[in-house]
Amino acid sequence: MNKGAKILVVEDEGLLAMMVQEMLEELGYEVPSVASTLSEGVSLVATGTFDAAILDISLHGEKSFPIAELLVEMGIPFAFSSGFSLEDVEPDYAARPLLRKPYQLAELERILAAL
Repeated sequence: MNKGAKILVVEDEGLLAMMVQEMLEELGYEVPSVASTLSEGVSLVATGTFDAAILDISLHGEKSFPIAELLVEMGIPFAFSSGFSLEDVEPDYAARPLLRKPYQLAELERILAAL
């Protein structure tokens, strides 16, 4: 992913959302929007223009897979984030990158470079 790209962040924990947004900006990316719920994420993907996305798998107890499905349909690359394991990822998305919490700058940079 090129520097300056617009990255959608979907994260239900406010402090983590702020942290990943700051890290992305430090790495040279733009974060035009942050969603904290499944419905916000779906709306932003449907109406926004993003180059890539980072999706927390669990959003207030709901899985973010409907957002992932929209991103796949639109051809927008994305990575999941989770404090848990790959077992949380549906088989259709098992090949997607997984950013583990707590977020680490080097891992975030590596994952974005691979998108």
